[in-house]
Amino acid sequence: MTENDCTTKNTTGKPAHSGESAHNGKPPYNEKPARSEGPIHNGTPTHSDEPIHNGAPTHNQMPAHSEGPTHNQNPATEADALLNLQDTDFRLLQLNKKLDELPHRVKILESRAKIREVEEKLAHIAGLRVENDRMIRRFQDEESAAIAHRKGVQAKIEASSNYKEATALTRELETYGKKADAAAGETLKQWEKLERIDEVEAQASAVLARLKTQEAETVEDFKKQGGALKAAIAQETSLREFYAAQLPAALLNRYEKAVVAKGGIGAAWIEGDHCSACRMPYSEGTIFNLRSKGSLAECPHCHRLLATKATSDRKHSRKV
Repeated sequence: MTENDCTTKNTTGKPAHSGESAHNGKPPYNEKPARSEGPIHNGTPTHSDEPIHNGAPTHNQMPAHSEGPTHNQNPATEADALLNLQDTDFRLLQLNKKLDELPHRVKILESRAKIREVEEKLAHIAGLRVENDRMIRRFQDEESAAIAHRKGVQAKIEASSNYKEATALTRELETYGKKADAAAGETLKQWEKLERIDEVEAQASAVLARLKTQEAETVEDFKKQGGALKAAIAQETSLREFYAAQLPAALLNRYEKAVVAKGGIGAAWIEGDHCSACRMPYSEGTIFNLRSKGSLAECPHCHRLLATKATSDRKHSRKV
């Protein structure tokens, strides 16, 4: 083998020096290869101390502590939470309105008003009955007393032998007879009145029973429909508390004041080129200025809180 042949073999990448190992052309573990700058791709070395994957370090190379904003400090998250809170409040407004406008509530109130009216009438009838019973006893007592006096006078007449005395006693007998007859007549009238009282009381009692049945049925139906609405209200209320907890106290307080001032709608978003609440249009310059203030601003027209960067799914959400 000539010297040129050896030189040719040594240039293939497998040197015959004792300081290099022949294990697949790799240096031994105690020797580090010289750093290669390598070819440049898009201004980034392909061979570096920190490998690059799509322009970002891998998970193991991320810093141990991120200085970025937390969830509650992220304005975009607050804007989404604010709009979610507004949507929840709007649903609560609708649910409470439906609950208040349920026809059952009006029917129940009407039924109870009629029930009170009938019960008052029955109470009056009961009072008439008591008075009627008292009058019946009174006239019965008067009749009994007149009859008793008449019997006594009759006995005196039979025992008397004096004509004048007998004549006077006869007139007295007739007087007590008239009193007894009058009392009997009044007693009969009171019995007739009692029959009318019984008839009216029976009618009122039947009406009362029917009204109470209708009320019970309406209440039961109201419990079913109203109960479903109340359950939905409770669920939305819980959801509202969740979204409200994601907002800073100052922002939540500002939103609550806007809700009161603006009839239940305290927040909106830029929808195309206008406010989603008041529908007033914005110029391109106004939109740029609003968005330059961050994810939350104030509508220059209606002065509601305004989300300047609504999320993509909000494009299809309910219009305020």
